[in-house]
Amino acid sequence: MASWEPNPANTSCVTDADCTSISDRYNCFNSYCACVFTEQLVSSDPENGKYCDTLTAASGWSLSVRLWSLIIYISVVVYSVRLLVRQLRKDGCRMSYQLLTIIWGVLGSGGMSFGYIVGVADLLGAQGSELQRGILINLGLAVGSIFIILAALQVSMMWIELCLASKRLAAVSKNLKFTKNIVLAWMVGHVVFCVLFMILEQAVSSVFFLAFNGLCLIDAIGVVICFLIGGNKVGA
Repeated sequence: MASWEPNPANTSCVTDADCTSISDRYNCFNSYCACVFTEQLVSSDPENGKYCDTLTAASGWSLSVRLWSLIIYISVVVYSVRLLVRQLRKDGCRMSYQLLTIIWGVLGSGGMSFGYIVGVADLLGAQGSELQRGILINLGLAVGSIFIILAALQVSMMWIELCLASKRLAAVSKNLKFTKNIVLAWMVGHVVFCVLFMILEQAVSSVFFLAFNGLCLIDAIGVVICFLIGGNKVGA
């Protein structure tokens, strides 16, 4: 059987919503309702309502990517929790940039792990609504992305504080304080817009999930640029 299959009735579609009356495992692909293309599943018995329930050889790519991602993020969770415990034993619950960075890291890697756990279970035929599993996957990956970006931005804040404490950089402290305010506004804006896009994705259209991914990509590129510029400035 082919790795991608239109539904038996060859139902045409414009959006994914046009396919949910057939199965919540169908989405719109090349103007026809079909199993999700990236998962490469096929239907064992569509005439009796068994849709997209069988793995193919091509499904191995999707499953292996999710499994390896899950292993990586669970490893990060374990390491981050160890750091958090060590930090709490050292300084207690005294709030600091370092403690916040570790907390964001735990929440970020935890969210990503949750999303990939549900994703692996989904591919392996977990019971329940595909729609509900899809929501849980997106929620886990979205929450994870939000906190991972926050952790990276928090590291930027630590660099700024380090520079402000340096007498050698006292002459540019005013500019650094302005930069600190920009990073704070960036962090707040990142969370607000990510949450807004998540709500709109569920309430209005799935296109807002693409907007969410685009925002995270822009933020990630911005963080990399800030790290490169900041590293050069500190090392100068």
